Amino acid sequence: MTSTIRCVRDHTQVRPSSPDDRTVLSCTESPPYFSGPSVGRGIGHTLARLGGQASTGARDLVAIAMGVTAADTFVNRADAADGWCRMIHLVVPVEDPDACNGVVDILREALGFLSGDMWSLEFVQAPPWDLPAVRRRPQLGQASCAILFSGGLDSAIGALDLLKAEKRPVLVRHAYPKDASKQTLVMKQLPPGHMQVAFNADPRCTDIRHDVSMRTRSFNFLAVGAAVADAISRTKNVTSTDLLVPENGFIALNPPLTRRRLGSHSTRTTHPHFLARYQQVLDGLGIQARIDNPYRNRTKGEMMRECKDRLRLRAVAPVTVSCGKWKRRNQQCGKCVPCLIRRSAFKGVGWTDTTDYEAPDLRAALDEMRYRDDVLAMGLAAGLPASEMAAWARTSGPMPEDEAEFDDWVGVAGRGIKEVATLLRKERIIP
Repeated sequence: MTSTIRCVRDHTQVRPSSPDDRTVLSCTESPPYFSGPSVGRGIGHTLARLGGQASTGARDLVAIAMGVTAADTFVNRADAADGWCRMIHLVVPVEDPDACNGVVDILREALGFLSGDMWSLEFVQAPPWDLPAVRRRPQLGQASCAILFSGGLDSAIGALDLLKAEKRPVLVRHAYPKDASKQTLVMKQLPPGHMQVAFNADPRCTDIRHDVSMRTRSFNFLAVGAAVADAISRTKNVTSTDLLVPENGFIALNPPLTRRRLGSHSTRTTHPHFLARYQQVLDGLGIQARIDNPYRNRTKGEMMRECKDRLRLRAVAPVTVSCGKWKRRNQQCGKCVPCLIRRSAFKGVGWTDTTDYEAPDLRAALDEMRYRDDVLAMGLAAGLPASEMAAWARTSGPMPEDEAEFDDWVGVAGRGIKEVATLLRKERIIP
């Protein structure tokens, strides 16, 4: 069964929903009495802070991204025929439907790769955005680049490296309430010289169970980041501005740890294939931003070791968040894949990890079914011989055709799993 999400800009157009056809108020401030499904209610304020410099293509991509967030949140995987792969038809009002239709095939393929679903997209004519008046705006003419800032260890290192090099980055923050508080703790430890743009997709719907996997979260993160980079380019009258995506190469590639994890368990938020497709979308819409992951050839441990401001990193690192499950108990679990990579990085650089983990003892975690799955899967992957690294990297998805670039990805995968293996041996998980 195909589930349809119809985005509208006028709350009076929101109609009663059925399980397979839902109208969502998108990218518009709703009146106080409105209780229907909505997404991106404050995103107009975010765009207004860019001083009207974001292009039509950038605004349309943000509108598409909000629709994607609504679909990913409001269409539950449990209702899919196989309990996983959803069939989603998304209708989005945009200012330039012709331009969006020009990249629709790339969008559909990129979204399918990212979320594991089957997507179709329909674009309808929308009026120009009615952006609100704002008082404070970042000085985009002084900015050197935009950087996605999650409050994680990798993004903190990315910001520290830029600031140490005397760059002036704009930190783009996906500020869900709990995320925002963690991000603020990290930002307080950063040196001056940065600006910030925060946004909250804020999907709301009271009458259905939300899907919590949110595999497309990076899609709207990149969309707002691209709008910021595009606005910097147009403010400074330059051809393009870097949109930095600071992610260690091992987690960016994220090859499935076991055969069972092919597809469903392995997220692809910063996979090179997805980022390459996203860049094609930016180019097709005339968005003046260039996506770059400067740490694609580095493991997390190597990022920590090579950070240009290691003194400040020692203060920042303990308050960063790597865990994918921390919101459930407001605590990092210590045993999921991102936590294991984090712990191995601290171990590899020789720093005491003072993070308050729910499962600090990995050996004890093996005795509890709810803790052991990722630890055991990592242990299996750690036993892969070097001769199988290239084949393992390819299981993550389509890889770059350039042989040298592919070899770099294989190398970082091998070094990344080696870091984790060292941790698991010290914790007596593997021999």
